[in-house]
Amino acid sequence: MILVTGANGFVGNVLVKRLVKEGRKVRAFCRSESHVSEFRELGVDVAYGDVRDYDAVVEAMKDVSAVVHLASVHGKLNLEEMNKTNVGGVSNVLKASVVEGVKHVVHYSSIAVYGEAQGVNERSEQKPYDDYGHSKKAGEDLIKAFVLENPELKVSIIRPPHIYGPGGRSNLSNMFKMVKKKKYAVIGSGKDLINAVYISDLLDATLLLLAKRKCWGHDYIVADDRAYTLREFSQYIAKACKVSSPPKIPFSLAYLSGFGGEVIEKVTSRKLPLSRSRVKNVTRSRSFLIGKAIRELGYQPKVHFEEGAVKAYSWYQENGLL
Repeated sequence: MILVTGANGFVGNVLVKRLVKEGRKVRAFCRSESHVSEFRELGVDVAYGDVRDYDAVVEAMKDVSAVVHLASVHGKLNLEEMNKTNVGGVSNVLKASVVEGVKHVVHYSSIAVYGEAQGVNERSEQKPYDDYGHSKKAGEDLIKAFVLENPELKVSIIRPPHIYGPGGRSNLSNMFKMVKKKKYAVIGSGKDLINAVYISDLLDATLLLLAKRKCWGHDYIVADDRAYTLREFSQYIAKACKVSSPPKIPFSLAYLSGFGGEVIEKVTSRKLPLSRSRVKNVTRSRSFLIGKAIRELGYQPKVHFEEGAVKAYSWYQENGLL
């Protein structure tokens, strides 16, 4: 049986269903009732709990041969709060795996551990620039130390970029919404690089990793086979939404507007879409190489962004997200 933590989330929900389709026995570790009725209809075993609760994690591990650890938090939480899940949760999963005799854990990390860099591969230095990246790096550091003392447990790491596609309610779905409503603008030159992976491609890599024992214990960047400029990325979204391409605005103007947005937020307590940190984040240029996943896993992305944007848009529209 395979345990999937974070089964209520976007990737976890789709992964559980994909594993069932592949004929695997699955236990979904859930924090809430979201998707639970669907899981039970598919014959999925459901365990309730929080990865921060060691006893709940141990109980969920009973009769499990492998774990895909997806449970994670990000967003407005501070680093200390993130670490309770993104580090403490990892610790609980690792310890419980050893106690229950689990042989393989697939841990979902993030390309955020690398920070802002180009031509990144698995050997590149990890230099995160935000709390989320630091939190995910701390989780990885914990894994490295743990497996040295517990070599019988193989822990593999997958680092995806922006994940999108049917089922997803992420930053990218928000970008689709903004482009559709013509409220999105490309900041600066539009040449900054952005990376993404379509959900089915990410799951292909996950299943390959679960099946290939010789790859257990290795780490892999899993993304599309190229980075896109922010300009062409937004143009593909606009094409999918059947609207004109977003305009460009100078970085200096956007940064100044971001400062104004922060002031308004403080005065009115209203959450606004633009801040200086957001302007910086969307103009960070990053690119990642997937050669290791191609060579060792046999991974091959099948859905590139031009096609994926159309598929994602159709699902967002059908589900009232736009």
